[in-house]
Amino acid sequence: MKRIFTSLLAAFLILSMNLSAQIHQHGEGHFNPDSLFEISISGAAVVDTNYSHPIYYLDENNDGTVDYKLNFGPFWYQPDSSNAVRPINGEVITIFGGEHQSSMDISVIVVYEINGEFWRSPFEPFWNNFTGRHDFGRDRRHDYKGFARGWRNDSLSTVTLTGAVLVDTTFYMNHYYLDINEDGLPDYFLNFGPFWYEPASGALRPLEGDVITVTGGLIDRDTNDVIIVYELNGLIWSDPSRFGRNLSGGWIHKNMRSSFQCVNPFDAGDNLILQPGWNSMGHMGGMMMEDSIYCQLLELYPGNMPNSGGEKVFSGYEIAMFNSERSNKFWLNDGRQRISFGSKLKYRLHYTDAQLKAYGVEENNITVKSWDEQSNQWVALNNVAYDYSTNTVEFEDSQASSYLILSVEKITEVDNNGENNLIKNFVLQQNYPNPFNPKSNINYQISNTSNVKLTVYDVLGKEISVLTNKIQSPGNYQVVFDGSKLSSGTYFCRLQTNQHVRTIKMTLIK
Repeated sequence: MKRIFTSLLAAFLILSMNLSAQIHQHGEGHFNPDSLFEISISGAAVVDTNYSHPIYYLDENNDGTVDYKLNFGPFWYQPDSSNAVRPINGEVITIFGGEHQSSMDISVIVVYEINGEFWRSPFEPFWNNFTGRHDFGRDRRHDYKGFARGWRNDSLSTVTLTGAVLVDTTFYMNHYYLDINEDGLPDYFLNFGPFWYEPASGALRPLEGDVITVTGGLIDRDTNDVIIVYELNGLIWSDPSRFGRNLSGGWIHKNMRSSFQCVNPFDAGDNLILQPGWNSMGHMGGMMMEDSIYCQLLELYPGNMPNSGGEKVFSGYEIAMFNSERSNKFWLNDGRQRISFGSKLKYRLHYTDAQLKAYGVEENNITVKSWDEQSNQWVALNNVAYDYSTNTVEFEDSQASSYLILSVEKITEVDNNGENNLIKNFVLQQNYPNPFNPKSNINYQISNTSNVKLTVYDVLGKEISVLTNKIQSPGNYQVVFDGSKLSSGTYFCRLQTNQHVRTIKMTLIK
């Protein structure tokens, strides 16, 4: 057994050469959730205590050989919405998680649940955590009626704190913590907003070990309290006025005389305007309207969007309407529904260049869709105004759905008979996700029958992989590039036909 551990741990050390020296303390590198394959497996836990913090494995067949490495996150991580704990050596456990098929002899499982209890979620819109409870993660696998949690009854207290930064790099979206007493343990969770958020001040997210001073709004929580960051080292990060008494939302009233604007707190470009007469129909989704409704507009990570299979989503939104009893009006009878209003709602949604780049989106292909529970599908909205200069879409509707997405349609031309004709564009889209680890999707479109060669090169121009090299007809194509055997760095993908050549840059982060 000791010899097995020695060889396995040596392989892990080689793989980790580009990571932080404190890898076992603060995670094991980025695992893009889209690249993980869900797996449920049982076996005996094997715990190696030869390091400053234990390393966990799973022996599936009880044959004395470890079959998987278990990634529980940083040594200090504990779930705050369950009583789950790390296993002891020899304990028989059942793990549900995301399998990362690495270049090592065994795969890594990022743990989501242990023995049926929640551990963590790869898809967690942590920036929407305004209510003092940190249980978003379970929504990904279980149906907990959305991510919106309503309002708080008290205003945030403003604090200024100095400490060292701890970064959980386990997933694509880093989680940031603050250690104020130099014990290597997190004391506060730092809410810098979604991964795409960049303040106008030019302030940058800190690195592991940086000593920083933050000013922000404090949210009390059972475990690590949350600080919504307003200032970082004296530079403005976010506008505190967006996190007022009702936190990221507000109340609309039955007899209001002027319109009300509901705004996404981390992007003022996302807003929903409700106008007087919104309840003049007397009913809201078949139920009598309330005198007052609390409105909330949240932006989610695309992986959070329900039923998003088959849709190339690069931006997603949740709309919530709560009554005085904190019941979301979109969730009557335990099911999502559309709600009719007496006046039109005005929507304005904003996306960033960072989002376009991360998901390889061509702006002229953007489509706005809402979820229709009755037809159980995403429905494209008509009469949408697209402004590519400001990265915004605007539209009006007298009905509202709990979820909206910005997605990308295939580029096709439709004739009068409704049949798809040949694609007239030669396009090599940016790979998505990007950065990636270890797999990424590459989409391209060709307009003429031609020999098509899709090749990946390193920064020195060395050919790494030929993904496609054959004659193809006009159409849309997708290939998956697997960089599991490559080191972190920049790579180039080149698409060549008889008539055209295109190249994109890809970033692999392990």
